[in-house]
Amino acid sequence: MSIFLLTSLYNSEHFLFLNLSRNIVRATNLLDLVFQNMLVKMAASGGIILSSINTIHRFGVYSGIFPGVLSQVRHYAARKGTREKAKKKKVKVEVKKLTFEEKVRRSKKINIIKPDAMITNEHTKPVAVDDVFYMRYFRWKVYSFAEAIQNHREYFHPTMYDAPDSIVCVNAELNLTGVKKTKPVGTFNKIVPVKHHFDHGEERRLLAFCKAEEDVAAALDAGAVLAGGSDIIKLILSGEISIHNYDTVVAHPSMMPEVLTLRGLLKKKYPNIKNSTLGMDIKSIVHLHLHGIKYTAKPYEHFPEYGVAEVPIGKLSMETEHLEDNLRSAIDSILSAKPKRPGPFITRLRIICPPSLEKFKIDDKLYIEEEPEVKQTEKGEDDEYDDEEEVAVPVAA
Repeated sequence: MSIFLLTSLYNSEHFLFLNLSRNIVRATNLLDLVFQNMLVKMAASGGIILSSINTIHRFGVYSGIFPGVLSQVRHYAARKGTREKAKKKKVKVEVKKLTFEEKVRRSKKINIIKPDAMITNEHTKPVAVDDVFYMRYFRWKVYSFAEAIQNHREYFHPTMYDAPDSIVCVNAELNLTGVKKTKPVGTFNKIVPVKHHFDHGEERRLLAFCKAEEDVAAALDAGAVLAGGSDIIKLILSGEISIHNYDTVVAHPSMMPEVLTLRGLLKKKYPNIKNSTLGMDIKSIVHLHLHGIKYTAKPYEHFPEYGVAEVPIGKLSMETEHLEDNLRSAIDSILSAKPKRPGPFITRLRIICPPSLEKFKIDDKLYIEEEPEVKQTEKGEDDEYDDEEEVAVPVAA
């Protein structure tokens, strides 16, 4: 009996609560209409000019702790350019990838060792008096070419390292800044026509395209594996001869119209003047690519404005004069890649002999001619008239 009474009492209270909430909502809506009518009458009596017919002021009354709020609702378009500004804000900003140098500048935790080519103040350091000294604080010793070769010969003597036929190389440090500072020279490959030949340790197979029988005989005598004209081109197109069996392909200019049909097969081996694989003198071209010394000049990874080139110039067992002649040929080959800008291209020359870690600096001024300094003067419009000579002109009376 008690449970029945409690249940009926709970249902009656719940019903009263629902009726009360409904009455509150109705009263709120009624007050909202009353305040809207009051605002319309105030606007009409006070002469307030509304910005638009569709502009409606609503006054919301909320029960509880929230006070009344006056809000404005627009039903017309926004100002010109508002949507465009909103679209621009929504556009994602592209994140620019930082280069390695920029990352180093922002983070001091990364330490990068600068190459020797960037050391330009070496000549301002004092000369060392003792035999043993820190090369960081003193000027590097400059050797003559003969002294550098002799030092390497002592290191590779049979009683020491026992490698008297080691390859001697010149280590040339380069300033690869181009005509525009933003475009450095980059990597380049060349071949040096050395005056005194030595065994470079490479097996090179060469194919020569030429029409005249004299050129064919000269190419074969110079060391070409195969030489000929249109008959060889037909064999290549038919697949009987493979281009992959030859390291270098040279050609006479008269054969270029027919060699053009092989351009897709030759690819990087296609003859051209820049690589010295195309010319009139077939014999000298074949001789160059069989006995010349190949080398590559590369920029440093994190400093593309500077680079290095290591060119073999001979063996320690050769005469010093012959090695020096080959050195001059190597320097001339490197200088041929210099861009047309003022300033030196080769900044330092050192003689090395792998696997030894010793590097002997030599005087580069003995092998590189100094360029005359050209002073560029900027002239304005007024200066052009100053350069002209004044001449007296007779005036007729």
